[in-house]
Formats: sequence, structure tokens, C-alpha cells
Amino acid sequence: MNSFNHYAYGAVGEWLYRTVAGIEADENAPGFKHVVISPLPGGGLSWMKASYESIYGEIAVHWKVVNGRIALSFRIPANTTATLNLPFAKAIVDAGKLIFSSSNSGWSADCGSGEYCVEYLPYESVDLTYVD
Repeated sequence: MNSFNHYAYGAVGEWLYRTVAGIEADENAPGFKHVVISPLPGGGLSWMKASYESIYGEIAVHWKVVNGRIALSFRIPANTTATLNLPFAKAIVDAGKLIFSSSNSGWSADCGSGEYCVEYLPYESVDLTYVD
């Protein structure tokens, strides 16, 4: 009998949380006191919904492709801060209540606890051809 408690299964889950959903702990603020959100849409996926129950509360990320745009919503628990990084965003369509700064590595915004919604246009290199 093979064990289902194997590194390979955990590695897939970690990749989905860290890369596709983009939920990452800041190593300078242990315990998810500061979170880095940097989702990676594309690759045949049209949506992703993930959450992580930290010691401060639930960190949640949901993105979906809508008419060639990425609609991203995320939730940061109380007493926690976050940085949203969008390295594959060509333009921010609707920033909601976030203030973005632009650099060579994409768009980023710092935020406190709360719920946020952002809509952006990805670069052409992000394959969204599978979406109606």
C-alpha cells in the first residue's frame, strides 16, 4: 500500500498556494504578520480560489479571467498587512481602494487588513486564449 502522505502531494499543494494563488509569507515578518500576494494566472486555468488559516485569521485569494482581464479579490485578516504584487499586469483597470506604484517588475500596492478587489489587463505573454 502506498502512502498518501507523501512529499509529492504536498509539493503540488504548495505550488498551488504559493504560485498560482500567490499567498506567500514575508520572511521578515514571521507567522504571516505581513503577507505577500502575487498570483500567477494563465496556464489553462480560468480561475483560482484559495485560503490559508493563519494565526491572525483567514488569508484568501480569488482570481478569475473575465473578457481577457483578471478580476482579483483578496482578504487580509485583522492585525496583518500585505503587499500586492502584479508582475504580469500591463495596466490596472479598476484599483478599488488600493494605490498602486509602477516599476520595472510590475505593479505593487501596500494594504492593511480588509477585503480588496482589483481588475487588470495582463501582458500578452499570459495565455488567456482558453477563456470565452
